[in-house]
Amino acid sequence: MLKLLFLVFISWVQLIGAVVPDCKSGTIIFDPPLDRSTVTWYPRNFTNNAPLYPNNYNCTYQINVPQGWFAEIQLTVSSTTVQVIDQMGRVETTSSSNSEFFYFIANGGKLKLSTGVTSANFGFSVLWKQYDNPTYAHKYDVSKSEAVPFSYFLYGNKPIVVEAETRVSATIVPVNRYKTQYLRGIIYLDGPNFTSPCLGTGLQLLNGNTQFVSKGNFLTVLILGNSGSNPLLLFNDFYNMNGIKRFEAIQCDAICSEMKIDASKGRSVFQVDNGESQYILQKMTGFGKLDVYAGNLTPEKRNLIASYDLTADNHLSLPQVFKGYFTTFVMESGNCTISQTNSDAYSLNIDYGRKGIITSAEYGTSWNSQDVVTKMYAPGNAKFQYSIKSVDLKTWDSLEVVGRNDQQVTFRQKYNSTNYPRLNQNVQFYASEMDVIFDSISRNTGFLMQYSVEKSAVCQSFWTIFVAVLVFF
Repeated sequence: MLKLLFLVFISWVQLIGAVVPDCKSGTIIFDPPLDRSTVTWYPRNFTNNAPLYPNNYNCTYQINVPQGWFAEIQLTVSSTTVQVIDQMGRVETTSSSNSEFFYFIANGGKLKLSTGVTSANFGFSVLWKQYDNPTYAHKYDVSKSEAVPFSYFLYGNKPIVVEAETRVSATIVPVNRYKTQYLRGIIYLDGPNFTSPCLGTGLQLLNGNTQFVSKGNFLTVLILGNSGSNPLLLFNDFYNMNGIKRFEAIQCDAICSEMKIDASKGRSVFQVDNGESQYILQKMTGFGKLDVYAGNLTPEKRNLIASYDLTADNHLSLPQVFKGYFTTFVMESGNCTISQTNSDAYSLNIDYGRKGIITSAEYGTSWNSQDVVTKMYAPGNAKFQYSIKSVDLKTWDSLEVVGRNDQQVTFRQKYNSTNYPRLNQNVQFYASEMDVIFDSISRNTGFLMQYSVEKSAVCQSFWTIFVAVLVFF
């Protein structure tokens, strides 16, 4: 008990001792100290407990930052509003912050305190730091031909420089909410070096539901804060991202929440990071047309895998499995609400009347590994039908379709570089299971197949000898 009283007394002494400074001029200026390894506290004798400021207290704190340096601020505030104004004049407002991180680059920024009619706790610390040596930057490039975003999983604090054929497009996949403060320390610069103009922060990029685009071929990213925030930074050649009015992204590594796509103001893009798993579209409602791309969208639509008319009845096409690292939904107008998951259970068992698509992992992109194995189980006797829309078979690559009934093979068709399938040909067979295996040894663009399944009236003993091929010219 005595120990508790002592701690309370010490906290009270610290709070009283942190005298609120005058701000008669309306602005207090902070320049880097001679010893820049030391932390500057404000108020000067404030350490842990933010002092209480009276009502109607107004002050602007100007924090100056020289070229080649940045300022790391930890802000504590409660019961009032503080405006954090960065070097670009962009304003972030906060009324509750407990040692939360903010970052200013050259030439600095401002904290603007206004207590209004109530008193409030307020205080901050500043530490000036120098950038890492630019020669140690990680360097990458993106091209127009790539239909999969270049993804950079943040680790360490080394800056990165991205070069594009035309211009660099930068987007971001969000992190856990409590880690978003560290996105303020991800700084995007429009150019190849640390003195290039600032485009904004990772948090501004996320909250803006947009993309940052360089004016030239280069974009630089500074990692100033906690690299353990684990965001996924995405980069594309702007050739593939032109015309986007709204961009959102999520990671779907568990049961994903319902998401809304709003294209009322023009092209809206919703991108799902599937990780190394798969993504299942369960349900969609709305109006307009929803296009689905494997990877990223492309102007030529070479990796477009599905299009849905949202005013039509699509329940027989769902749930739909999408393979690969990313799945991108695009709407030019209208709006849509989609439900999704990554549970394998949704992809194994299918009902009669079901139709859909099967693709390789990164369809439409020249990729080292396009391997995929898909198994589907009908409730009983079924007529399966498939049509290969596109396939890239190099030497040693193969695409195989197998029908089974009670583990007995009733149909098998294997395609390779010397036995190419006829595209858009409808092939039928009878079975209770369909397996699709794409084995790719070479770098290729994969395959796209459409399928349907219907209840069959054909008796089981006839399955092993009946194969119908319908050719449509």
